[in-house]
Amino acid sequence: MILTPFNQKTADFSGIKNVLSSLEKYNNLIKESSVKTADLVEEVSNNNASFGQYLTSLNGSKASLGGYVKSLFTASSGTALLTLKTIVLNAALTIGIGFAISLAI
Repeated sequence: MILTPFNQKTADFSGIKNVLSSLEKYNNLIKESSVKTADLVEEVSNNNASFGQYLTSLNGSKASLGGYVKSLFTASSGTALLTLKTIVLNAALTIGIGFAISLAI
């Protein structure tokens, strides 16, 4: 048995019309909710940029405190790693410049 949205025996297309109507209603609701979600995220971002960024990254999936903490930890570890790399680079430059000066003397 093949499932179709219309009755093949009577050529009744009301099933397709109902599906199209439902799809239109669904898409309109999605548009409305995404506008409201975007407004909420913008408002949250004005008060807490990291939380707003977390909400934006969800792309419509569920938010949780655990997910937010994880995003904070990930962002913090990335920042800490960048800081460490900067310190190492500065130290290497300082040692290299000091070595070059001592050779020149």
